[in-house]
Amino acid sequence: MNKVQIRQIAFKVGAIFAILGAFVFLINWNLFNETMPGYGIALLPGHLFLQLFTEELDFAVKLALLLIGQFLVSSIITILVLKIYGYFSKHD
Repeated sequence: MNKVQIRQIAFKVGAIFAILGAFVFLINWNLFNETMPGYGIALLPGHLFLQLFTEELDFAVKLALLLIGQFLVSSIITILVLKIYGYFSKHD
């Protein structure tokens, strides 16, 4: 797999995770009085990214950072996994 294919796959995975994150957030915000089961797992990449910032942010900024984090963290992890997989598949 070349670099372009890896980046295309990572972009698609990141976009799927960002859309999934927005969907889960909207469901949790509108339908549940408490935290939805699986909310923390579904938004884990975004929450990991949010730990880099202070808690005194406006809601819209925090939501935007959460979705950006969903995209970035999942894309970076996808790139790493595909590169590791490519390295070991070449050396078989």
